[in-house]
Amino acid sequence: MHKKKNAFTLIELMVAMGIIGVLVTLSLLGITIVQRSLRDTQRRDSVNAVRLAVEGHYTNNSVYPDIEIQVGGNAMLVGNEEVELNGPGKACPSGTSVADAQSDSSCSIYCYDTDGNTYSLGVMVEGGTITQVGNSGDDCSLTTPNDRVPYE
Repeated sequence: MHKKKNAFTLIELMVAMGIIGVLVTLSLLGITIVQRSLRDTQRRDSVNAVRLAVEGHYTNNSVYPDIEIQVGGNAMLVGNEEVELNGPGKACPSGTSVADAQSDSSCSIYCYDTDGNTYSLGVMVEGGTITQVGNSGDDCSLTTPNDRVPYE
């Protein structure tokens, strides 16, 4: 009489390992998408904080301020007020135009343009689109890359 062994076959183990591999891959992909979405939300929050500072400056001075962007830092100088940026708020390094650049997990592309009476402020999200606020109706990404006016 033959005894039946209670064990998994090699095929069963390989199938189980394959399923686990697929599940791990899908989990990592999902985490990456959620992290990217969170960084983009933080970028939009930063733009709104700067927008409030810009509009506050206008209320006090009747003119929209020039903004200086700290390249590689996490702040913008709006008039005399320093506005801290959230998340991947560091401005990306010089040498790239907004049209050719991409925001990523380590830095963000910001743009700002003003004529004193109107302004346009934006940030590039990781998908490559510009989230923009302001009252000028102009696209700041075509005129002012974020790294043209760095300050220390």
